Amino acid sequence: MLVSGCSKEMTPEGIVRAYIKAQNSHNIDEKMKYFDEETAFIMQGSEMRLRGEEEIRSMSQYDSVLHTELIIENLQVDGNTVICEITERNLWLEAAGLPPLHYDSTLFYIIGDRIRKIVSFPSDSSIQGMMDVLNKFIPWLASTYPYETMDMMPGGEFEYSAENAERIIALLNEWRNSLEKRDQP
Repeated sequence: MLVSGCSKEMTPEGIVRAYIKAQNSHNIDEKMKYFDEETAFIMQGSEMRLRGEEEIRSMSQYDSVLHTELIIENLQVDGNTVICEITERNLWLEAAGLPPLHYDSTLFYIIGDRIRKIVSFPSDSSIQGMMDVLNKFIPWLASTYPYETMDMMPGGEFEYSAENAERIIALLNEWRNSLEKRDQP
């Protein structure tokens, strides 16, 4: 007999730890076992709001190309809610010249054997660092590569995909190289 789903009776902590393991191994299919069409991901302090398997799969493909790694600390369980701190490392942050992103708190709401909602609260310094980069990078991108910008940001909102992850890393590196050349005497 085949058993579908995540596993037999996993605890909320077990589900979160298995999700993090799948995330860090870039095993998208394994990671997606912990979500359903109702799952939502929200990053407070940003425009990032994802809902459902399709949007989360696209973000997972993006994260996989970026070699995103999540490190959990101070994990606590309160019923079906798992609360922890997370440190995120990836190629986007590296290309942007930023340190790892720190989430002061991330809440995982578990229903059954699925993650129904993830709400992350990045530290103020992490949000500020990202905004400083984006406020300089996006105008450069729009003026240097207007068609590429429109393609990656239809309707003005970034589209998460594996292809856009590759593009954004190359463009961030080009932007940083142009800044270094500009600053040389």
